[in-house]
Amino acid sequence: MFVLSDELKNNECKFGVLPIGPIKSSLLYKVKSIHGMHFIDNLCDAKIADYGLMFIIAELMSDKERNEIKSAIRVNYDKGIPVFLICISKNKVKFDRACLLINPSDYNSIDEMEDKVTSSIKTFCDILSYPGMVNLEPADVKDIFSEKGFLKYSSKEAVGEYALQDAMKKCLDMINKKLSNVSYIIVNVTGSEDWLSFADIHCSLEMLYNKLENKSCTILWGVNTNEEFYDKIQVYMLARGEELKM
Repeated sequence: MFVLSDELKNNECKFGVLPIGPIKSSLLYKVKSIHGMHFIDNLCDAKIADYGLMFIIAELMSDKERNEIKSAIRVNYDKGIPVFLICISKNKVKFDRACLLINPSDYNSIDEMEDKVTSSIKTFCDILSYPGMVNLEPADVKDIFSEKGFLKYSSKEAVGEYALQDAMKKCLDMINKKLSNVSYIIVNVTGSEDWLSFADIHCSLEMLYNKLENKSCTILWGVNTNEEFYDKIQVYMLARGEELKM
């Protein structure tokens, strides 16, 4: 089904970041540079209730980190704060909430892996922070994180008359290669107003739905405008699936 959120943002969204495990200082520095990002040291701090979304970045080395993750997830959800969990691990790990698993072995360097983590956070923050034609808010996106499973994201660009369909198809192809039984998808489209129409967006979402194996999958979507894009369209897609395809 299609879910529409059209409330304009009246207040700037605040994002919290909780590092767990031996996270490299270079990664923390990159994440800290993202607009609106606040690092959390103490989950008992009453101020965390002000955050619209909490990012947990964890490097799994032992059961100690796993237990810390479980505790942090529980505390945040008890306070009504959705959690975007990002785990850096060479092993496939699963929690009782959705997880974006980053395997260092998939990257040519530590710097490349850190850029991937930073990009996944920054893009999601930008989507929730900037007003657009159709806005996504933390309250809208919390359901994708609330159940077991694995997260994968893809961001693609295309130009020309069929740019929106092309970019969306490229994103979905990447997601389908990585995840099985996709049950939830967040799609955000960015482009200039002259090159975006709700008719084209609707057709592209219909194409997306028709290509999904799981017809009960929820599709949540938003649209941001950037007049500098001209005829370029960018599609961001975050999906939750039951299992990773190895």
